[in-house]
Amino acid sequence: MPAPMPSSMPAPLPAAVPVLSPAARTPGRRRPAALAAATATALLTLAAFLLGTPPAPAASTPAASTSGPATPAASTAAASTSGPATPAVAALTLEAAFPAPGNGWAKVERYLDTTPGFRTEQYPPGGRGDQDGARLTYFGGVRQPFSGRFLLYSATGWDTGGHATPVLLVHGANDNADRAWAAPDETGSCGAVASGCPSTGLAQYLAASGHRVFAINFAHKQGDNLLQAQAVADAIALIRARLGAPQVDVVAWSKGEVAARAYVSSVRPSWGRAYAGDVRRLVTLGGPNGGLDYVYAHGWAFSLATWPACGGTADAPSPHLYMTCYGT
Repeated sequence: MPAPMPSSMPAPLPAAVPVLSPAARTPGRRRPAALAAATATALLTLAAFLLGTPPAPAASTPAASTSGPATPAASTAAASTSGPATPAVAALTLEAAFPAPGNGWAKVERYLDTTPGFRTEQYPPGGRGDQDGARLTYFGGVRQPFSGRFLLYSATGWDTGGHATPVLLVHGANDNADRAWAAPDETGSCGAVASGCPSTGLAQYLAASGHRVFAINFAHKQGDNLLQAQAVADAIALIRARLGAPQVDVVAWSKGEVAARAYVSSVRPSWGRAYAGDVRRLVTLGGPNGGLDYVYAHGWAFSLATWPACGGTADAPSPHLYMTCYGT
């Protein structure tokens, strides 16, 4: 059964939002491992450069504890914020907080957007899209969370960094904020990189350079781009309210770039909030800016490469909700 396609695609960006896109992927083209590693390093370095030249390092702060996250609190508390109030923040409820989770993060918080319109999305069978690892704990042990929920990660130094404009990191498909930005070796490999997987990522690099760094983790690893765009808006509103910052810089990777562009382009569901002019600069890494039709034009071949039922092992989006394979 074909998966539903998005109802709309991001419109051209408003002129007021600078978009810096160092590279875009060509679907279906493989690169040698060494080249892929060098390209990934160059992209992350360029992303840091595009955010501005670092000031003198800020005073050091105690390293985050590596102890595991606590069990989510049973009670529900309202989101505590400071600074200018926004409609997005008013719709948010802080459900749980996890101090000192490790991986360079100072804390992780789970929020619920109570705006009517969010829904529980369909998940692929077999658990391939379920939350796992530490994220399963952060989402309260729910493997398939409601899409109105999201995680907001705050890096060490989020409240002491010398840069005026905070940074929000947005992960891509089949990924999470930990592996994408802070713990590339979480799964034991770095995709095309055969060896030498680093233990830290862009989050720690930017924090050490004086940036105030945050990251969002979506409820659904694939997810509706329009719903995830609203979650990006929520995260930005929380950061602005917490720090009193008028704007936020956004670094988005792969599919996350589509959600970020949708927000700053005011591409939204009928009930969604429009762009609030709160992004100073959008840096996109490996996003499908030129379109992505490979999985629809070559759906069967792609499914054979991704679905375990067909012998596939690739960790990538699939154009089908299920596959039945015969023969050997």
